[in-house]
Amino acid sequence: MTRKAPPNPAPRDLALSVTYLVRLMVPPGSELSVRAEGADGASSVKTIETAGGPPYALELPVSGDKSAYPMTVNATLNSLVGHTLTGAVTLDAPPGDAPVEIVLAPASE
Repeated sequence: MTRKAPPNPAPRDLALSVTYLVRLMVPPGSELSVRAEGADGASSVKTIETAGGPPYALELPVSGDKSAYPMTVNATLNSLVGHTLTGAVTLDAPPGDAPVEIVLAPASE
């Protein structure tokens, strides 16, 4: 009798909705970077150029394994006019079907 290692769970796409509530100019072409870091040491990064106003919808591939949780998701928005906004959320378990919302605020200086 031989034992097989359990299959690795397939990666899943983490749906995100990134927004900010402050009144700042963030022109199209600004850079939004999102990074997920799992408890299992796995990480994933995605960077996009903004093409309009918030909320910014994107999907980030992450581990489908429950051992990846808690998972921290950090977002940074660098505006073309010099503003930097940051935000983070910690997920204790895989989220449902609704997008995970990250609210950005001005980075402290």
